[in-house]
Amino acid sequence: MTPGLHKQTYTITGPDGPELELVRTHGFTPVASGATHVFLQLSWRGAAASPDAGAQLAAVFHEMANRDFAVLETRQRCLDEDVTPRRYLNVKPDRAAVRARRT
Repeated sequence: MTPGLHKQTYTITGPDGPELELVRTHGFTPVASGATHVFLQLSWRGAAASPDAGAQLAAVFHEMANRDFAVLETRQRCLDEDVTPRRYLNVKPDRAAVRARRT
């Protein structure tokens, strides 16, 4: 995986209006052929909709990170099994970066 940083911003509004802005940041740092460190940072700003909002958000994003991990592991396994030389192998989130490198 190429080095990179991916940022997503979410806004949550409760029925009575408290707004919570979340920022999910992924960092990718290759360490060797077939190995990449993946970092995930979750931060938020605003009034929590409930006292346990932090725990709930952590649980949701932990599950999302586990799914991302499974996708990345599958992607790497496919690369390891198919030794056909490739310039790029990408999934939908890579599309913008691949197009940028082609120009």
